[in-house]
Amino acid sequence: MQVFLGDEVTVFRKVGEDETFATGRISGVVLRDSGELNYFYLKGITAAFWISDGWSFIEEEQEDGEI
Repeated sequence: MQVFLGDEVTVFRKVGEDETFATGRISGVVLRDSGELNYFYLKGITAAFWISDGWSFIEEEQEDGEI
């Protein structure tokens, strides 16, 4: 999944029995040398969301008429 600054996203992480969701706008991205997403920031949250910590994006279905 490609993400861009300003995109509204929902992310998810499960650790044991605990599930955590966060929704917000992408305010920063950091890529690995390979071009893959390493970590990202959501507006208003100072902590980074690291892909290596298990955060993944929930792809929301597009509403009728959206491209």
